[in-house]
Amino acid sequence: MASMEKINEQAAAFFEELENMDELEMLYGSEESKDRFRIENDGAAEWALEKLRDITDEYNRLKKLILEKRTELDEQDEKLDARMEGQTRYLNGLLEQYFRDGDLKTKETKTQKSYKLLSGTLVLKKESYGYLRDDNALIQWAHNAGRENYVETVEKLKWADLKRQLVFDNDTVYDPDTGAIVDGITAIRQPEKFEVKLG
Repeated sequence: MASMEKINEQAAAFFEELENMDELEMLYGSEESKDRFRIENDGAAEWALEKLRDITDEYNRLKKLILEKRTELDEQDEKLDARMEGQTRYLNGLLEQYFRDGDLKTKETKTQKSYKLLSGTLVLKKESYGYLRDDNALIQWAHNAGRENYVETVEKLKWADLKRQLVFDNDTVYDPDTGAIVDGITAIRQPEKFEVKLG
């Protein structure tokens, strides 16, 4: 497995190479140069596609190295979590045994017992109930029991249905039945976008 330093060096070298590439300079030209490389035939277009493929391959290779390193770090993270959980569980168990078996003057409330020390407090929460809810069943119960005031009604726009009923004319959206412009919709111009798909 490559070290993180090695990956960083390779990535830096790759990007430095990109920045210093004579071919990219030919593509973009310098600020002082008015003559700029242009793709004017299939051969030049093929060259550009091959360069794109090379750049993409190198990018993917480096991303794979990063992913491998990330996987290695995730495994170390999981081991660290497991060690922390095991040690914590062990010490918490010893403290609980001391709390339960020791003759301690605990402070007791309705919900818990506690024992204060200099570095922290040992707390035993008394048995209680938690509740799992089925909101749909509870909503139905509230309707049946005349407790609708405990049921929230949330309005939600049926956008897909509404969209089919409106007319979209460039940056204007209007209701065809009334001719009125519809409030609440802002048109955002999406510029043309050129894509290269490598085969």
